[in-house]
Amino acid sequence: MLHSRFFFLLLLTGLLVVFSSSAAMAWEEAVVLSASVGTGEDDPDWVVQAQVFPTEAEAWELSDSLLAKGLEPYVFAAADEAGMFRYSVRLGVYETLYHAIKASAEFQGHWELDAGVTEDGSFEPLSLTDKVFFLQVMALSLPEKVSEAVAEYQAKGYAPGVVKLLEAGQEWSIVYVDAYEDFSEADQAATEFRSRENSRCYLIMMDRALFDERNVTD
Repeated sequence: MLHSRFFFLLLLTGLLVVFSSSAAMAWEEAVVLSASVGTGEDDPDWVVQAQVFPTEAEAWELSDSLLAKGLEPYVFAAADEAGMFRYSVRLGVYETLYHAIKASAEFQGHWELDAGVTEDGSFEPLSLTDKVFFLQVMALSLPEKVSEAVAEYQAKGYAPGVVKLLEAGQEWSIVYVDAYEDFSEADQAATEFRSRENSRCYLIMMDRALFDERNVTD
């Protein structure tokens, strides 16, 4: 039976080659959403953005309104690509994309704000409407191990799937236990899975069209 940890193949040369992993990896066409991913010095910060205005007065009006509700907004001003100044009302800066999306969802749910997420210094919000959020439980580089992993989670009552992803040019088979269109539902499911199985899983974000293309679930 496979378990959620690294498996190694010992070669005659004494080298260790990883062929199975539940660890977070730098997928080329998907994003690992984790509280511990994205805190490097070169990684961008992410912000929750309430709204963007063409005038400073409009921005401060919304900022004052949010402040009166007990929030802590601030106004970010910068010139866009056309050289025109724009004014953004923002609600926080976060080191990881995961924390920013989670905060944005909380602002939308509790305060009924149409808050979005953008990179610090940008006005363009990240679109989440065309994304899929799935729970990675294992990454396998040996094809013959995929059916064994799928059978393991089927025996536990899950309906696992498999999607192909690339890491440093190498193709991996990613075994996942569920996929969602809504971030909050996926985040809650990941929390429940970790508690129930006492095992790691990673919340992965991927474009819907690419997810459908790379999904090889039988």
